Amino acid sequence: MPKPKAAHNNPNSDNLKPQVTNLRHWGVCFIKVFNYQKAVSYLDKAIEQKSNDGEYYYNRGFAKIQLGKKDEGCKDLKKALELNFYPAQKLLNQYCQHQNI
Repeated sequence: MPKPKAAHNNPNSDNLKPQVTNLRHWGVCFIKVFNYQKAVSYLDKAIEQKSNDGEYYYNRGFAKIQLGKKDEGCKDLKKALELNFYPAQKLLNQYCQHQNI
C-alpha cells in the first residue's frame, strides 16, 4: 500500500486548489444572485486558505460594499490592488474616494 504524501496535510499544498477555487466560485455565484452575505461567507473561507489572491479580496470587497460595509469593503479593495489585482482600482475610484483606508 502506498504511503500517503505529506502534501495532503499541508494547507498550502496544490491539492487544495480545487477546494479554494470552489469557495471562490460559490462566492462569485452568490454575488451574481445578490446574496452578498453568503458571498462574503464563502470568500472569507477562500481567503483563509489562500490569502495572497487579490481577486478574492476584490470580490469580497464588492460584496461588503453592497451590504453597506463600505469601510471593510474598501479595505479589501485596497488589499486586492496591493496584490496586483488591478481591476480593483476602478471600484476604489467609484466607492472609496473619501474613505480613510
